[in-house]
Order: sequence, then C-alpha cells, then structure tokens
Amino acid sequence: MNQAELTQLLDAWQDGSATQEEDRRLARALRDGGADGRWLRDEIALAGKIAQALDDPTPEQVLDGFHERRRAERDGSRVIQVAMARRQRQTTHRRRRIAVLTLVAAVLVR
Repeated sequence: MNQAELTQLLDAWQDGSATQEEDRRLARALRDGGADGRWLRDEIALAGKIAQALDDPTPEQVLDGFHERRRAERDGSRVIQVAMARRQRQTTHRRRRIAVLTLVAAVLVR
C-alpha cells in the first residue's frame, strides 16, 4: 500500500466511516508491521498527542495523569527488580550446576 491509501484508511477509521474491509486492511497493515505498520503506529500516536494537547484538561485530570505516570514509573521499577532477581537466581543456579559438573568430571578422571 502507498501512503495515500494508508492515509485514506486511517482517516476513514478515525472519523468512523470505514467499512469492514477497510478496517481489515488497516488491521492487517498494523499486524504485518514493516514500514506501513510503523508509519500507521506513528500517525495514530501523533493524532493521540494532538488530541491530548487540544483538550482542555481539568486540574483533576492533570493530577490523575501525574499519579498515573508515577505508578507507571514505580511499576516499571518493580519489573526491572523482578527481572534482575530472576537473573541472579539463574546465575546462582548455573554456578552450582557448573561446580557439580566439575566435581563429577574430577572424580571420573581419577
């Protein structure tokens, strides 16, 4: 697909006038990835950012966004901590396995 076709599909999807076939073509392009999928994702993200910038958020919405970001940062830190702990356990287990194999090899060589 060329960019003009993708733009038409995206415009139809955004204004709610897309047919089922157009929805399928758009979904297929996103799913297949590649240059078309990346372009579509970037355009959708840009449209979202523009919509957010044009909205007139209430103070409560700004505060909710702040709290959501803090939760995401905290949860992201937890994900990293869990991954690091798992890696440490795997490394420890691997070292034990190597030590056991080394002892078995030493006994067999004698």
